Amino acid sequence: MWYGIIISMVINMGVDKIMPSLREIMQNTPPDEKIEIIVHLAEKPDFESIKGLKPKEYVEFLKNFSQNSQKDILNYLKNNFKDKISDLTPYWIFNGFYVKATKDVIEAIAQREDVEYIIENFEVPLADIVPSEKKGSEIEAIEWNILKVRADSCWMIGYTGEGVIIGHMDTGVDVNHPALAGKWLSPYWYDPVNNQPNPYDDHGHGTHTMGTILGGDGLGPFQYDIGVAPGAKFVTCKICNASGSCPTAAIHAGFQKQAEWKSQGVNIVASSNSWGGPMTSTEFWQDVLNWRNVGIIPVFAIGNEGTTSNRTPGNFPTTIGVGATDANDYIASFSSRGPAPNQPPWNNPQYWPRPDWNLTKPNISAPGASVNSSLPGGSYGSMSGTSMATPHVAGAIAILYQKNPQLTFTDVYNLLLDYARRPSHGAPYPNNTYGWGILNVYQSLLHTPSPGIPESLVVFTPFNFEKTFTRNPLFKMRAVDPQGDDVIYQIVWALDTLFTNPESINTQPYPSGQIATYNLPVALTHAQTYWFKVRVKDTTSQGSWSQFTSRFSLTIDTTMLGNTCSWYQTKGAQFKYNIFNGTKIEGDSVVLQPYGYIFDTLLSQNFEGGTIPPGWTVIDGNNDGFKWTVGTTSDLGTYTPPNYGTAYAYYSDDDAGSGVINYNEELWTPAIGIPSTSANLKFKYGYGFRVYQTGEKYRVHFRKKVG
Repeated sequence: MWYGIIISMVINMGVDKIMPSLREIMQNTPPDEKIEIIVHLAEKPDFESIKGLKPKEYVEFLKNFSQNSQKDILNYLKNNFKDKISDLTPYWIFNGFYVKATKDVIEAIAQREDVEYIIENFEVPLADIVPSEKKGSEIEAIEWNILKVRADSCWMIGYTGEGVIIGHMDTGVDVNHPALAGKWLSPYWYDPVNNQPNPYDDHGHGTHTMGTILGGDGLGPFQYDIGVAPGAKFVTCKICNASGSCPTAAIHAGFQKQAEWKSQGVNIVASSNSWGGPMTSTEFWQDVLNWRNVGIIPVFAIGNEGTTSNRTPGNFPTTIGVGATDANDYIASFSSRGPAPNQPPWNNPQYWPRPDWNLTKPNISAPGASVNSSLPGGSYGSMSGTSMATPHVAGAIAILYQKNPQLTFTDVYNLLLDYARRPSHGAPYPNNTYGWGILNVYQSLLHTPSPGIPESLVVFTPFNFEKTFTRNPLFKMRAVDPQGDDVIYQIVWALDTLFTNPESINTQPYPSGQIATYNLPVALTHAQTYWFKVRVKDTTSQGSWSQFTSRFSLTIDTTMLGNTCSWYQTKGAQFKYNIFNGTKIEGDSVVLQPYGYIFDTLLSQNFEGGTIPPGWTVIDGNNDGFKWTVGTTSDLGTYTPPNYGTAYAYYSDDDAGSGVINYNEELWTPAIGIPSTSANLKFKYGYGFRVYQTGEKYRVHFRKKVG
């Protein structure tokens, strides 16, 4: 698939493309020894022009873009430095690659115009774990931090994050821990550090943060409820080693793997990250943008440097950066403060989540001091840090997405920040200590709108009271989804108006706002009348159906001419003008509307001519010669109809004799040509019964014929 894009090129003319930290390493490295490096190329996609693509198409584009952009330099290295490089690993989550190379190769790479910069495969630390006074044995049924963010209130009204998938990049996870059992979405585990095929955690940090996201079972019988969203599932990448150090190459690989999972249909809505790099590093800028553009919300710890600094990507305007509070709602002394750096790209409003951001970090705070959670091997323990605060926000996002899977990053950002708790001792808000306040997932949930349900559902075909020749009737329907997602229609039918024993079928997806054409694949029975109703949902709303349409009937008559149908009104009242009003034309389809207007008279007949008018057809139901005719009021004997005129078309079963009531006597109009410009039809007619007998019906049929 090809996409038209704009390519931007960044060329650093006259600037050393080898980062100072790498230059220092090179000075202390022997000539024949290889150094692990990350190479960033200058060519970048225009992210704004491609961010509307579906995840699969977006990732496909990134792969093709990076492959084409990297082709020349990769061939250059393979052809000229085969013995001086190893472990060459291209990426597409950013336009660059990892390689082990000697100093002379690094210098040669730096001379190329297609290279933006080169940096060592530096180690990114976890957000430091602060010693905690609380003992692991002091675990509570529902931990204090879970109560603080009001997750338990969400559980009580049915929201636990069920059906939602959260990503996680950390030291791994003990997926067999009792508090986490059954929550890992197998087989989605990735270990670029040690390349182990099955999940594990050789440090403990990852199991602890995962416990805070979703450990326990909420209101169920499990003893320890340590997690915000116990109904959610998780996928995870091990990007940090046993000492808690996270190589840059492994981090890039983790970003890339989660984006790839998303493109494969694993609907990761957010990813929790309790690690951070240098304050002004843009090493992971492209990775975060690509996560955002495939629909993964990046949640990051702001760091544990107190008032001295904050960390990336937590301070990016494109992430949700999380600070830490204690049990008394005071900011933890170790929690990093803002602002974010006042330099590009931070100070470019193009990337700001909303106009009032203005470099404020953290965005929100959550409990992070003495937080009890799961540890490898089935135990529990207490840790402190913004690492412990961050997973609360990831769990909160799972709860919001359970209610509305169509939320965007902006929706989530506003819901979390606008309904945060704001203790008075932290005022005024927002600020560079708490951000917009302390997480209150319950209030955010209450203000989360229900998912958009398709609206303006119209069934154009069949018409109410229609009779059709085919046993597989054609349905034409249209609905508009507020988010523009594809829609699915459900057609329900039965033999009675109460739908006592209904049958139903779901259509395939159709584009929002377009007329869906669908032949019922179930063959209905000849001479049988069915009642139908239709409803619609979009393809992402997880079962949120619209209301049903009003019921309508359809009769199957295989003896009718092909490509025709008919519908009728039945009346038993005497001598009234009746209006069949507002028949709307949609292409070659017609649908009844409650109101309409007529601009041109297509047919008018008052039968004042004394005979059946030309073009009209009389059907003698029992071939006995008694049929519809035209006469004056005197022909009706002593019975005087209302003053419609002096002549009428009439049928008299008194003249025909007894026992003929069940024969259909018909009077057909000429065919009425409907101009292509017509929007509505209006039929007006007057009629009456001279003497009404039980079983007599006066029906006005309307038949549409195409072609």
